[in-house]
Amino acid sequence: MKRFATELSQRMGQRAWQQRLQMERRINPASGMTWTRSLHRAIHLASKGLISAVLSLAGQRERAQSNCWTPTQTHPSLELPRLKAKQQLTILHLSDFHLDTRLSQATSWAEKIRSLNADLCVITGDFLNGFQLPSPDTLQALQTVIDAIPSPIFGILGNHDCMLCAPYLEEMGVTLLLNETRSVRIHDLTLEITGLDDPHFFKSDDLDHALRTRENVDAPDLRMLLVHAPMHPEIYAAAGFDLCLCGHTHGGQLCAPNGTPLLRNGRYRSDTLSGTWKQDTLRGYTSRGTGTGRLAYRLNCTPEIALLHVHAPQHS
Repeated sequence: MKRFATELSQRMGQRAWQQRLQMERRINPASGMTWTRSLHRAIHLASKGLISAVLSLAGQRERAQSNCWTPTQTHPSLELPRLKAKQQLTILHLSDFHLDTRLSQATSWAEKIRSLNADLCVITGDFLNGFQLPSPDTLQALQTVIDAIPSPIFGILGNHDCMLCAPYLEEMGVTLLLNETRSVRIHDLTLEITGLDDPHFFKSDDLDHALRTRENVDAPDLRMLLVHAPMHPEIYAAAGFDLCLCGHTHGGQLCAPNGTPLLRNGRYRSDTLSGTWKQDTLRGYTSRGTGTGRLAYRLNCTPEIALLHVHAPQHS
């Protein structure tokens, strides 16, 4: 355990590691129920009950429940200004599995994913929901999904993932980026991929540390950032990233008929809550999530399996 902690502190950066460690100790289910945790649990249950009642009164409860378990395959297209003509990439973007809330999803997800062709896959956090070490059944369900994903697979942890999940995910074949940067060659493109730890709850992201781990690629064709929540697009644009992929928001989860999110899951710029967005030369995509979580309702906002088509600008 000591060697594991030392390795993670080196990979994440000492400040970020200490920040996450302190928060994990505070909220770990094994640490017992505190007054703060009891209050948060009561607020969550009351909110869930209120949402359930409102949906029932509106005659939408059953529809909102059934929407949670059928991910839609989407095909967003993003033009990246720095790519040259004919340079293109297909990225499978998955996020927010929350798989331990409904393990039976694993088989159907795997069937959908296995049929897709992608150059690489990214998973932007919240593999699990319970914030605890996964059970053998949960590990098997995760393995079922990961085995169906085309490699290479890059991932980051979310605000529902505990740090002790990291070695399990890496053994399954996920290259976890814990405030780290890695390079990979795909076709004729050199990609530099930076992954940050959770900026939303743990606040253990450290962009400066992540950039210090760059692998001395002089001029990558594409600089990609993975971050769980779309918190600081202006900072990411200023740092020179071309593409930012996020999750966490669930696209609002409950939306008005016109798609306007009714839940925000944090204080984020409205246009970054779901789908494509821009910040200067940075292009971003926020996934609605492949799973759902404990609040098992989705309205006008189905979960998604996104196959992103990244290419150079189309000039007329």
